[in-house]
Amino acid sequence: MNIKHTLFHIISGMILAMFIISAAVTLALNFRFIYRADIDRYDLTQVSGLTEDELMQDYNTLIDYNCVFGPDKLEFRHFTLSEGAAQHFCEARVLFLFFGWGFIIFGLLSAVVILIARKKDLGFNYLKYASGITIVLPVLLGIFAAFAWEKFFVLFHELSFGNDLWMFDPSVDPVIYVLPSQFFFHEAMAIFGLVILGGAICAILYFCISGRKSHVE
Repeated sequence: MNIKHTLFHIISGMILAMFIISAAVTLALNFRFIYRADIDRYDLTQVSGLTEDELMQDYNTLIDYNCVFGPDKLEFRHFTLSEGAAQHFCEARVLFLFFGWGFIIFGLLSAVVILIARKKDLGFNYLKYASGITIVLPVLLGIFAAFAWEKFFVLFHELSFGNDLWMFDPSVDPVIYVLPSQFFFHEAMAIFGLVILGGAICAILYFCISGRKSHVE
């Protein structure tokens, strides 16, 4: 395989990997059953004085705010937000929208590179590169998160946001009481799991196709 073909497969693998990661984040964001389960698990109704339906109402408002084509303004029904908290949610929304649009854009780009590879008979090595990225990295991050969640949580926020607005003051922004860090742990594990699943599918397809071609030859 020449250098141009190798470069094509590496870039294509990165595009496909970004699609898988973006899809995982977007899907996990919309796994609203995770929060519903955590309401009972962490007794958030007693913590907040709100019913499960009221908590889900505000949670759905937050998720809709973070989705592509969602509302541009975050307004909870049962919580008020300080200026700093509102800014943090806005900054977090930028990250979610990046992956939301990435799901669409990288999905289309992945379809294009797959068609190019098939039309020009360039092979399927891009699946190998995509699986490598989407299995190795999430596994390492997942292990770190599983054994040192608090450190992972802090490090993620320090790297993702250039301020400390994510450190809510409960006396000013009581919404933090109903967003425990363990909920975000469950979301992170869902994302890592979905990314690894996507990588595994790429790896299986690659080995199946390679085995079939070897058998034919």
